[in-house]
Amino acid sequence: TVLAQLFAIRPNYAPAQIVQGELNVRALRLPLARIALEQVKPVGRDQEREWMQTRAGYHEAAGEQTQAKLLYEAILRREPFEYGTRVALGGLYIGTREYERAKAEFVKVPPTSREFRTARRGLARALSSQRKFAPAIDILEELTREAPW
Repeated sequence: TVLAQLFAIRPNYAPAQIVQGELNVRALRLPLARIALEQVKPVGRDQEREWMQTRAGYHEAAGEQTQAKLLYEAILRREPFEYGTRVALGGLYIGTREYERAKAEFVKVPPTSREFRTARRGLARALSSQRKFAPAIDILEELTREAPW
């Protein structure tokens, strides 16, 4: 694989280790993900954010919601305009039935963000989980009118 070739040249290359961890999380190979993520020594703010996001995803997949929340919240304290993290945290809050907290995260995503449509769908999901179907339907209809695909 490309990652194997990269590791042959640069064994401790943090961006590749983060990608390897993320791929393992997505494939639910959690022990391999944990090993990859434990080896990462991020350099710089962007790498550290990506590493923390991937670790949060690992904890979420492993059923460790508290650790995932702590990581997402730490990212947002440093980078409040990291809207992908906001959406992920909102989704985690839905999973833990903290619907008000989920809604609070989703509404912070502005229409100019590429995460806006995902945040609006998350908001509709949180509302419907609270059995507030009319506002949830309104949001989904609004999204459909804006871009029907």
